[in-house]
Amino acid sequence: MPRPNVPDRLIEEVESLHENRQSYEAGSFQEALATVIEMATPKLVEEVGLLVGKSYPDDSGRNIVRLHRDTFQQLDVPPGRPVEITGKQTTIATAEEMKKADPNPATIRMDGFVRENVGVDVDESARVQRASGIPDADTVTFERTASNAVTFDLPDTGLEDLGTDATEVIHRQVRNRYLSRRDIVPIMPDDESANRAVVLTVTETNPEAHVYINDSTEIALTESE
Repeated sequence: MPRPNVPDRLIEEVESLHENRQSYEAGSFQEALATVIEMATPKLVEEVGLLVGKSYPDDSGRNIVRLHRDTFQQLDVPPGRPVEITGKQTTIATAEEMKKADPNPATIRMDGFVRENVGVDVDESARVQRASGIPDADTVTFERTASNAVTFDLPDTGLEDLGTDATEVIHRQVRNRYLSRRDIVPIMPDDESANRAVVLTVTETNPEAHVYINDSTEIALTESE
């Protein structure tokens, strides 16, 4: 096969990279180029370990995490899809791409609620893997979280601020999200200008698994004892 019409300097660099990688000279430019392409292609993995970083301000309370584009390629997961995150506990969140200017490619960015659900803090490590086959939830039961159980910057408020249609308010805010048993979930009153939240805990899901909240999921609410 004739050699492609590329500059001699580039050919030398490609062949040098091949030799350094394979410890022998390439028999052809095509062979050397194939080695370089393989070196540049991210390897698919089942799981990656990442350092936990703080979320972007606009991500707070949205149950999303931010990953570097290289991590998406490694996991073979497109942005906007769920990932399973494990620290001391395991939860599911939607993964979105980091900002291009973000200097921390080996980081997973998450807000305080997701960190609580994973059981990690900033600068600790978490394991991330693909999440698939997550069933739609038939029912999800929430319980009011004790005010001293978790600490967040967002001021806490009572169930009465959700009004008489509290379950509808909850459903509207968790629709199209992934939830797991024991997850901590902030619910904003309809008066969003109040800048406060009711903090709830997922106590039961049907089926008993990580679940996806759709339009027909039934929401139940109980008071903590």
